[in-house]
Amino acid sequence: MKMCNLASYDPKHTERGVKGLSRPCKTEHLVWTEFNKSPGDVLYESEMLLARLEGARINPEVALEPETATLPEGIEKRRIVKARVNQTLFRRDVLFAYGGKCCMTGIDDAELLNASHIVPWSENPKERLNPRNGLCLNALHDRAFDRGLVSVKPDYTVRVSRRILQAASRSKKTGFIAESDGAQIQLPKKFLPKPEFLEHHYRNIFVDKK
Repeated sequence: MKMCNLASYDPKHTERGVKGLSRPCKTEHLVWTEFNKSPGDVLYESEMLLARLEGARINPEVALEPETATLPEGIEKRRIVKARVNQTLFRRDVLFAYGGKCCMTGIDDAELLNASHIVPWSENPKERLNPRNGLCLNALHDRAFDRGLVSVKPDYTVRVSRRILQAASRSKKTGFIAESDGAQIQLPKKFLPKPEFLEHHYRNIFVDKK
């Protein structure tokens, strides 16, 4: 019931008729308001608390790299750690949603997969951790997507740039990307990409703008 009360503050869920208790606790509204204002901060703090309760360490994937390990304790170091914790959580959610497979090729080796932001990390801080702003892509397609050489239309079909399509006739490696053109991505079992995010990438980042 607590989770239902929290969901009742989310416009997405209220639109589908989710209602909480008639007398919800004031704390639930405060929690939702704080999360909605700064989800990245709340997500990070929740992971810290969970790790403390379980007596666990934060995932080593987010440990400071050697060149940053000498930073003085304080806000800068905390920002770096927080960003890496949140990026790891985003990756976990996106790869889980796609069953650990690249949505364009079906590659299922986790070492070769990235959680790709549809709307870039730098453009919309509020959507950085939204798994509906992510695609599971292998490293090569992730690079092409990031550079706008590949995009996904709001109807979930893949578009490959003319530059790649033309190069495919000369290179089998480039053809590996080109063969995705016109195909539909493998849709996730949850966190379906928002069409407006895909539209943004297709119109503003894809090099063959329409």
